[in-house]
Amino acid sequence: MNFLLLFICISFFHSSLLAEPVENGWNLQGTVKDLHSGEPLPSATIMIEGSYSGTISNQDGYYSIELNELPARVIVRYLGYHSETRTIHSANDLEQHFYLEPALLEMDEIIVTDRDPALSIMERVIVRKQIWRSALENYRSEAYTRQVLENDTSIVSISESVSEAYWDAQRGHREVIKYDKRTSNLDDAINFTGVSYLPNFYDDNIEIAGFTLVGPTHPQALRYYHFSLEDYMRLDDDLVYVITVEPRRQLQPAFRGTVYVLSGEYALLEVELEPNEVVRFPPPVRGFDLKYEQQFSNFGGDYWLPVDMRINGIINVEMIGLRFPTIMFSQISRITDYEVNTILPDTLFEQDQLFIVDKDTIGEQTLLGENPIRVPLTIEEELAYEKIDSTMTLERAFQPTGFLARAFLDDEDSGSRPGRVGNFVNRIIPDGLSPVFHYNRVDGFHLGLAYRKSIGPASFSALSGYNTHAETWDYGGGLEFNWLNRHAIRSDMLFEYKNSTATRYDSKYHTWMNTIVTLSGFQDYFDYYRNEKIRAGIRVDFPGQNITTGLVYSDETHTSQTDDVMNYSLFGWNRMRRPNPAITEGNLRAVALNIGINRQPDNFGISGGRSALFHFEYSGFEMNSDYDYLRLETKLNWNFQTFYQRRLLPNTLDLQFSAGISDGSMPIQRNFSMDGSLSGFTPFGVLKTRRGIPYEGSRYWQVYGEHNFRTIPFELLGLNSLADRGWSVILFAGAGESKMNSIPVHFESSQFVPPTSNGIHSEAGISLNSIFGIMRIDFANRLDEAGFYFGVSVPRYF
Repeated sequence: MNFLLLFICISFFHSSLLAEPVENGWNLQGTVKDLHSGEPLPSATIMIEGSYSGTISNQDGYYSIELNELPARVIVRYLGYHSETRTIHSANDLEQHFYLEPALLEMDEIIVTDRDPALSIMERVIVRKQIWRSALENYRSEAYTRQVLENDTSIVSISESVSEAYWDAQRGHREVIKYDKRTSNLDDAINFTGVSYLPNFYDDNIEIAGFTLVGPTHPQALRYYHFSLEDYMRLDDDLVYVITVEPRRQLQPAFRGTVYVLSGEYALLEVELEPNEVVRFPPPVRGFDLKYEQQFSNFGGDYWLPVDMRINGIINVEMIGLRFPTIMFSQISRITDYEVNTILPDTLFEQDQLFIVDKDTIGEQTLLGENPIRVPLTIEEELAYEKIDSTMTLERAFQPTGFLARAFLDDEDSGSRPGRVGNFVNRIIPDGLSPVFHYNRVDGFHLGLAYRKSIGPASFSALSGYNTHAETWDYGGGLEFNWLNRHAIRSDMLFEYKNSTATRYDSKYHTWMNTIVTLSGFQDYFDYYRNEKIRAGIRVDFPGQNITTGLVYSDETHTSQTDDVMNYSLFGWNRMRRPNPAITEGNLRAVALNIGINRQPDNFGISGGRSALFHFEYSGFEMNSDYDYLRLETKLNWNFQTFYQRRLLPNTLDLQFSAGISDGSMPIQRNFSMDGSLSGFTPFGVLKTRRGIPYEGSRYWQVYGEHNFRTIPFELLGLNSLADRGWSVILFAGAGESKMNSIPVHFESSQFVPPTSNGIHSEAGISLNSIFGIMRIDFANRLDEAGFYFGVSVPRYF
């Protein structure tokens, strides 16, 4: 009964608003239906004759449009029906219901030829488009957009916006959001409704979810699509060609569906298209379905412009231990009041952002039901606005199931109580304090604490910990002070004191990774020494150019660590640990300059990048240093697309080059290193067939590259189930060489000889990428000598 009363109220609400005037005109509202059946005609176009103004009806056939003056002539059109034109004379005529009569199709005899007529029709559409599109310089329009999100059972959220949209042939899109509205469970920051990022199917290239698809009117469209004339329809007295669209190319992202072409004008009236199966996404997306519908009108002029955009999509997200409810979304946009080849505000295009919020007008109060630019809500959407409150969050609406689902539950859902262990730990450990733990064969177990606190522009840090086997303490502290922070420059001063165990060579592997490996019984990857150091320097960042520079002076005392190693492992089956070699002891005073361009944290090959790093270090006897050397090193990464660049994830080639050279009496603890496999873990850039410990030397070079073919090989073989799971193929190869300069006699403190490559180490192999979405499997063959190796690492996603 309550539902029935609400339904009656909503129906009354729609009809009671029909005669409402608006601020600068009149609001014409009503319905569009089939004359014989009375069924509503969704997405019927309603236009004001002699203007660029129009709208569409909603799923229930309701429409709403603003009339700026009376009398006004209104034209209602629907494909396959006779149009109807009415003159609205006064405010008493502002409720108009249209009942359109189907247009019966009477055709002359069709002559069948070897060439499908659709090819000639689309050729004319493309030629006509190029003529009028070349004269279209820009436009301004009014837009309304509504997005609706649903789960398996109901509407979850609604968001709406009214905006001014701008398009310039040279400068692209801009959009100013004037008014918006959303269900109360959505924050202001997540209302992204707008039309500027929506496709215009009259464009040559169309962006869909990161893919670049050839549009049906692209100059080369006949090379990418099969066009077939399937049927004819009528729009008043005009013939409409119904043409099916199918991709010609198996591996290129493209559309399939139907386009409707107006005879005589050879213009697109409407498209109903969806991306082909190439438009797929890697895990955890398991299913994806997207459909687009768009209508065009020339509004009695020369240019065929979008009237609307209707999108319906379904996404299924699933991974091991997690399954999310089906995500269903729909979007409807109405575009009207075009001003063509006009003067656009240059200030809009001086800004980088696509969407600009008009803070003077933004608000919900102007987006009520009487707003004439709004496409009327359906009954279900009206009910959702009434029912959804702020407690019905998207997290609750899309709560996953599965054995890992508990990790996604909030405290209330999971039944958490104040006495839980995590909350207890958070209460007893002060903010900024964190435990430190690691293990290696020299220190044994390291147990300590680290503290970091920021106060204004200053940041303080301190650490302390005990090494159980070496029976030594690590301790130290530091200060960073930001003394310059402007738009183009950020500068920090640094000071640090630290007395701790240090690793003898740099590596991309973290100490916590080596801890897991060593505790599991595998080889300890590093060698160690004690280093007491004082460092002071300055770091200058140029964010706009992605350049980071640092100049550091260090005063360090290096001593050999104990050669008594610990053989413990959790499972007790480890081999005897190798000795920890002595170093060339002494006092090191050095100055170092680092320059980084687009520098990024190492992600073990999850994604490619373009970066450069240059390191210069000098230590001399004139600095009262026991070492006299110059050390230079560079590391370059380059990533670029190769094949299938229209895809979201095109084929890519990743290259890495690094090299280092030194001169003088550089100690072995400053050697360069070339990483190998960490007990079978073989990420991007390491020599996968080098096992146990890295190569090192006082000079080296290394080059590494891999080409990611993505899912293409599996698609070519017809193994679409593997492609759908995100499996892909990578070919890789690498080579490198390290050498030692002669070490002066007075620096030789042991018989230890650093392991060099003894020539050029070279290898090549193949990887299966994104196995189960979480693993990459590498098969590597050493080329300079016999050897075949197997390893695993993180997948390359991007």
